[in-house]
Amino acid sequence: MGDTINESTEAQVESILKTHDFDSKTAIPKDIELWEKQCKENSPQNKVTNDLEKEAKNIYKRSHKNYKLTDVSEAISLLLNTERDRSDCVYISIDEVCVKKQKFKRKTKSTTTSPKVKNNTKKRAKTIKNNNARRRKHNKVVANYERQLKGSYMTDGRFIYTPVAHVSWDDNKIILTGKGLTALMKQVVALLLKNQLLTTRKLVFLVDGARNIKSIIESSCFYTNYTIILDWYHASNTIKTILNPALRCADNDKDKYLNQIVSKLWFGDLEGLVTDLHSLYNQKIISNKSSITKIEGYLNRKGEFLPNYALRKEKGLPNSSNAVEQANNILASNRQKGNGTSWVAMGSHSLSLIQAAICNNKLDDVINNKSDVQWFIPTTNKSDEKWFIANECDISCFAPNKIKTTSIYNC
Repeated sequence: MGDTINESTEAQVESILKTHDFDSKTAIPKDIELWEKQCKENSPQNKVTNDLEKEAKNIYKRSHKNYKLTDVSEAISLLLNTERDRSDCVYISIDEVCVKKQKFKRKTKSTTTSPKVKNNTKKRAKTIKNNNARRRKHNKVVANYERQLKGSYMTDGRFIYTPVAHVSWDDNKIILTGKGLTALMKQVVALLLKNQLLTTRKLVFLVDGARNIKSIIESSCFYTNYTIILDWYHASNTIKTILNPALRCADNDKDKYLNQIVSKLWFGDLEGLVTDLHSLYNQKIISNKSSITKIEGYLNRKGEFLPNYALRKEKGLPNSSNAVEQANNILASNRQKGNGTSWVAMGSHSLSLIQAAICNNKLDDVINNKSDVQWFIPTTNKSDEKWFIANECDISCFAPNKIKTTSIYNC
């Protein structure tokens, strides 16, 4: 069934891409300038309006100290770099889940054995001929199956990586998975084209910071109006992991200093974060400067993807990729991860595809052999809500503790 779903999905992806004059191998439009122009003209663009100026004045008046704003113009620029409304955007969370790969050790043996022949009688000769024919047929089936599995077994690495995407817009949600990030991005582009979202919405990618995911997004969506946001939990946890071993203080005080640093990240004050690190080093609370250098390198690499999380929380915008993390659990982790479990790529991907079909309420159509299953048009009903992951994330549970909080943390 997994092969059937995969073939049907790939056929629809290729059909959608060709219909819109996209390259079916790279999912990039053949006329890039035309699509760049359409995305620029049709997708929502933040502009300075009276409402925006009024909102900027309110933010400056209420939170200028936390946001390190010197005047209203900085509040306006901050709002221009943030989505105005969720209804103008498509939120796409992408991640990879890995499971242990099965080792190719056992050799397939034929189950058909030849009988012992005492004499070359006609009866025995006929039996041998029939057995040999069955053996050849059996070996042919085994060889064909082994050819399919060969790529699964012989690929480099100890793990099988299954990419997963959770796409949501308005009240629609859909989960996608494929054999590799390139195949997954082709599905994402096909979904956006099918629902007329590519040129009419801003694409907001919520990721955990993996370089391969970032590079595939940039290479596939460079002509669109898109932005990448680093998941709050992964960003804050990375800084805590680097800094924690370097703190020379009691365990009770570590939380205080870690939250002091992470609070700067929460409010998007990266310069203040680095200043506080050097201040703690001068006070000999941080034992070595290498941890500061690592954090500075991390901020230099990821700084453009680190927004003002507090402002996004205040505006009701998502800060987390928890939607795709939960999708990982449903599609792969719950079944495929465990002590003593190992998989081949073909089986792992097939199982993930079937689970995604269940999540998207498409499995009944597959079982009933419907030829017109629309994989990229969401179909939901109340009975299927348990399969869908809510895009909203209450990230206040990840917010720094023991800080002088504002209304942002309490909302």
